[in-house]
Amino acid sequence: MAKTVNKIFKKMMPRGLFVRSLLILITPITLVMLITSIVFVDNHWNRMSDRLAESVVGEIIWLSDMVESSRWDYTDIQGYGKAHLEIDIRYDKTATLPAPYKDQGSWQRIMRKSLERALDKRTARDYRINIAHHNKFIYIKIGLKQGVITFNVPLRRIFSSSAYIFLIWMAISSVFLISIAAIFMRNQIRPIRALAKATENYGRGIDTQNFKPCGAREVRQAARAFLDMKDRIGRQVSQRTVMLAGVSHDLRTPLTRLKLSLSMLPPSQDIDDMKKDITDMETMIDGYLNFARGADIKEESEHMNFSELITAIYARNKNRLKPIHLNLPGCVELNIKPQSMERALSNILNNADKYGNEIWISAQIIDEPYNKHLELRIEDDGIGISPERFEDVFKPFYRVDSSRNSSTGGIGLGLSIAQDIVLSHGGKITLDKSPHGGLAVCIHLPI
Repeated sequence: MAKTVNKIFKKMMPRGLFVRSLLILITPITLVMLITSIVFVDNHWNRMSDRLAESVVGEIIWLSDMVESSRWDYTDIQGYGKAHLEIDIRYDKTATLPAPYKDQGSWQRIMRKSLERALDKRTARDYRINIAHHNKFIYIKIGLKQGVITFNVPLRRIFSSSAYIFLIWMAISSVFLISIAAIFMRNQIRPIRALAKATENYGRGIDTQNFKPCGAREVRQAARAFLDMKDRIGRQVSQRTVMLAGVSHDLRTPLTRLKLSLSMLPPSQDIDDMKKDITDMETMIDGYLNFARGADIKEESEHMNFSELITAIYARNKNRLKPIHLNLPGCVELNIKPQSMERALSNILNNADKYGNEIWISAQIIDEPYNKHLELRIEDDGIGISPERFEDVFKPFYRVDSSRNSSTGGIGLGLSIAQDIVLSHGGKITLDKSPHGGLAVCIHLPI
């Protein structure tokens, strides 16, 4: 039960840090307003209404007694009430009390309760109370031995506007303070958003040279750590590329000498086998170097139509590869490195062409909350790969064919290079069973 409530609460909570921070500010202020309002209405305003009601009821009861006892002339009583007590009196000897009136709001109920408590305390006569906000009067009818006397009392003698003023000013000041807090909070959140954007762009291979640490001390510390990490990764990649480029250069010299020496020997089967081994070694060295380079970090990202890139790759390879079937959306704008992406897709297409008779390329936009992305599928009708090897084929130099025979494939770097390139664009690549019987390579790229 507790886990279910926790899940529901997490779903109801806003996702953004700015909204959550505002919620942390608004919640206690709202609770303070509610508690203050309840305490104010229950204590101060109710007590003040009771005292005002007792004062008015005391005057009404005294005037009722004067009219009923006929000690004074009715005209004199009416004039006295109007001149000194601000109460208009109407007396009808033949009238009877009407049915009880209904309240129209919470404020009316509070005033009625105060008047009823005071009247029940001061008199045993029957009465009716009608509160009319439209003309700002309270009509109190009291049944006498003969007829009904009506008192028109100004609403301000029972109701104090200070309650409205207090609540209105409290609400206005709370909104004003929350607005100021929201402005300051937005300024504090902005550096965090900039850091998140810079991190996301770096994951997609987009340059982040204009990013500078700013904001609170902790945010600046995290930003500096990100920049240091970015520089370290860049240096490591550069050193690895330079090192393997040097190794490649150093190995090519003796291999060239060997090839030259073999070419000067008399032809034989052993010489041909040795030449083939040297060619395979050169191919392997080129593959190692290409893998070390990975996604070319010097290539600038471009905002372009991904469907057009796929169509261009298809046009350049349709005569070389086996039949390809395209199913692409009209226009999908992405930030990509065209050469690197073409290299990754070409590796996947070459694998599909090697093991299948037909190739299917399809794409669709997946619009999930906080994860809108493009899903590209490259499928074939070949023999496929067993699911337990889906993760292994992405490992560098891993080949499904354990014989390492170059005639059955490359050196096991095609999918590894493709994965590095896709990851450098902030995406991911997975394998699945194709409905056509072979392998399906699924590429997810953020939009």
